[in-house]
Amino acid sequence: MVERPILFQGAMARELLASRTERKRMYAPRGTRHDDPSHLARRLANGLNEADEANCWEWQRTCNDDGYGQLRVAGRMVYAHRLAFELGVGPVPSGMKVLHRCDNPACINPKHLFAGTQSDNMRDCFLKGRSRGAVMPGGSA
Repeated sequence: MVERPILFQGAMARELLASRTERKRMYAPRGTRHDDPSHLARRLANGLNEADEANCWEWQRTCNDDGYGQLRVAGRMVYAHRLAFELGVGPVPSGMKVLHRCDNPACINPKHLFAGTQSDNMRDCFLKGRSRGAVMPGGSA
């Protein structure tokens, strides 16, 4: 993805939510590109009910069968947490995944997200007792 400025963090997300009247959606101004970072931040805020720094920001729109938020950007489906990471932290390093510290797949709070490898993900899963097997990747039982 294209490198994006940091636009999606607590204060900004709360400001976007506060500017939304009732439950109406926020739309980008006419002529805004679909991949414009401020437009994408608005789209992420559209999928939230709250943006309290300490809590998970639960994605309220389309989710896949595993509970991960999804939205269509420029004609393709992207994960909401991955887009939130890009807008709130920075580009996802090549070959890395975006992982949840909170273990909540619907969470898009950038403070709960970190970049890691699949091995990091499996190790995190094991250490938190969420793995089905008894053997830690790269280790023993």
